[in-house]
Amino acid sequence: MWSESSGGGGEAGISHPRVTIIIPNWNGAHLLPACLDSLRNQTCRESRVVVVDNGSSDGSCRLLREHYPEVDVIALDQNVGFAAGVNAGIRACASEYVVLLNNDTEVAPDWLMRAVSELDRSPQYAFAASKILDFKDRELIDTVADGFSWFGVPFKVGEGERDCGQYEAPFEIFSACAAASFYRRSLFDDIGYFDEDFFAYVEDVDISIRAVLAGYRGVAIPAAKVFHIGTASSGGGPSAFTVRLSTRNVWWTMIKCMPPARLAVMLPASLVAQAALVAHTLLTDSRPWLRRNMPAYFAGLADAIRGLPLVLRKRKGIVRRVGASEIADRMRLAETQRRSSRGRSR
Repeated sequence: MWSESSGGGGEAGISHPRVTIIIPNWNGAHLLPACLDSLRNQTCRESRVVVVDNGSSDGSCRLLREHYPEVDVIALDQNVGFAAGVNAGIRACASEYVVLLNNDTEVAPDWLMRAVSELDRSPQYAFAASKILDFKDRELIDTVADGFSWFGVPFKVGEGERDCGQYEAPFEIFSACAAASFYRRSLFDDIGYFDEDFFAYVEDVDISIRAVLAGYRGVAIPAAKVFHIGTASSGGGPSAFTVRLSTRNVWWTMIKCMPPARLAVMLPASLVAQAALVAHTLLTDSRPWLRRNMPAYFAGLADAIRGLPLVLRKRKGIVRRVGASEIADRMRLAETQRRSSRGRSR
């Protein structure tokens, strides 16, 4: 099926199965075949695939039309970013489960079956994370869950570990990486969609924090395996674009979402930590990628400051059903998981 939109995505022609897998794409014609072929091989057949194309100029839409006719396509006329792109897909479906999947991934044949089965057994969880492994070294973990530090910096649980069976059973998490994440559709109806002003990066942490604040819980499903190239669409490695948006978005996430008691602690701690990071980077040879992109880092800070009036208005509209102590407990849980992960990787 095929639908085209010049704005925020259209609903015409999109079917509504139990699971909808949404793949945002921008000039990813070289990436899509591996991803879509692996979805064709899924043992679970209760799904429909929707590719949201962000105005690609590399023949992505032609590839989809000619070689993947089973895929629904929402063709936007410009690159509206990851957040707005996936929102177009979410709005166009009415499935029980919404799945986000990067175009630079390949999924294990039982990936969808494992995840859906676990969520069916565990109605207490509203969002879930896959076990994401390196595309080339398939025993190297990228992440099994995400967290948000007391200094306002996102982090990955399990990053850099060899996959030796240490993550087998499902476990509660703070946040899920949107490169391969699962959500109950009802969650978006309650708390809203991904923040489109973020454009890209950190929007998954932002929506997970908003879910936790509204009283929802998340789970890691390690049996659901995904192999991820990583940063493929942005050229590989932290680019100036990535640094600028990530810098801006972490501040927006913290200021928009954190309860007053948490923000009073995190804001000064983050300012000190960021100043120390910059000084250490400029005075030493560490973090050459950040030294190289220091102008982009400061541009991100300037963007964050300019956007504060909008962020503060959004803060008033966040659904808050739990207090500061609950969000602190969830953040500590993720920190504990990270420390355990670091201990195993040594």
